[in-house]
Amino acid sequence: TIQPSRIDASSSPGYLLRLRSGRLVLVWNRLNPEGRTWPRAKPGQAAEVPASWHREELSIAFSEDDAESWTEPVVIARQRGGQLSYPYIFERRAGELWVIAGFAFKEGWREPIPLRLRIDEEEFLREARNTS
Repeated sequence: TIQPSRIDASSSPGYLLRLRSGRLVLVWNRLNPEGRTWPRAKPGQAAEVPASWHREELSIAFSEDDAESWTEPVVIARQRGGQLSYPYIFERRAGELWVIAGFAFKEGWREPIPLRLRIDEEEFLREARNTS
């Protein structure tokens, strides 16, 4: 049965991938920027409920139990006043993850910026455990 998750998300689609380790990884725009509240659009034609169009940060989380639980989200990219959205993640080699954004702009839709992040799965998770 498909049900809503407890993952807070903006209206931008995220990207979910099963890794060679068996874990799931999710990269997405959260509902609010870290430590701030993003204004919500009123319900109407575009959404049945108030929606967030927050696109300034991309976050990542991992699941080791088929999405029953997730690591705490970690912001991996931030562009205040700009946009980082429509992420894509791929695993070049076992544990070597690459994240790109379909839309990455410094301000609004002006000045495109390249976003290419390399993440070592095991190292990232080790550091995340040590800081939580």
